[in-house]
Amino acid sequence: MSSTRYASVDSPFHQEKYASSAEFDLGLNAVLVVKRCGILTEVKEIELVWFLQYLSHQSGGLRKVSADLLGTHLKQHNTTDAFVEKTADVLKELCLNPAKIPSRITSPYFENLYSTMLDYCSRAARARLSGLVTTEIGAKVIDLLDYAEQQKSLVLIEGNARIGKSFMTKAWCEAYPGKRRYFQTPSSNDMTVFFRTLAKALGMSASYSLKAQDLRARISDVLQTGQLTLAIDEAHYLFPQTNFREALPNRINWMLTELVNAGVAVALVATPQFTISQKIIEKNTHWASEQLMGRISRYMRLCQTSLNAILCKVSF
Repeated sequence: MSSTRYASVDSPFHQEKYASSAEFDLGLNAVLVVKRCGILTEVKEIELVWFLQYLSHQSGGLRKVSADLLGTHLKQHNTTDAFVEKTADVLKELCLNPAKIPSRITSPYFENLYSTMLDYCSRAARARLSGLVTTEIGAKVIDLLDYAEQQKSLVLIEGNARIGKSFMTKAWCEAYPGKRRYFQTPSSNDMTVFFRTLAKALGMSASYSLKAQDLRARISDVLQTGQLTLAIDEAHYLFPQTNFREALPNRINWMLTELVNAGVAVALVATPQFTISQKIIEKNTHWASEQLMGRISRYMRLCQTSLNAILCKVSF
């Protein structure tokens, strides 16, 4: 028997009364979206679905996407709330309904909704990249990120703070969210906080009632499909931040066994603290760093002199 309780309309006021309101359920759940994409064979269709899933978690959700589409393509018509809601519902069907083929999905307001959506994605990517100034260091970061994505491998970018590596990594992900996700590692050692933060980055349920092992299983199910590249910023926090003498790098071990070994493209972006922590853990525990270093296909260390960031070392 379900324990879910609902408040009647005329019940006394209390904050939790509105907790189940549809207005709070904005984004599409990645756990459902990955199942939908699992039966698609066309790369463009998969990327389109993930792109819309990402937008569903942004301000305005798919309703904003719907309004943008109608405003662009139906300039001579009155884009009423009804039009916007109906188009948003069609986009949800495109992302979740396994019986629908994206390239054949129809809408009364568009001659070819699929082509319209592909054009929308392209324009959105160009808009995100148009104002981006790519420096020398930014170009090198992007090259390594591209390599990780293309080769489905693990790469490590190390560099001092404030040289632009995190900015470029986030911009790289946000330009094409149909195939990339950006995740900033929390500094807490708490594994539940770690997996909950990652779940939010992927667009998954991150309820406080879910335990670490529940979140971990769902995250692995989504990422192991290989449909998304994961860029992990502040990766030095993957190592334990306290109790170096006894703590094992459980986050690193999880990443290696459940992501890298499964062929997921992973890019680590960190400060030099990553290597320092690695050496401390290796010295004080029985953990073998070869498990990590042997899986890094490319390593880049960036140095900064004056105002110019230069490449110091690249390993293959």
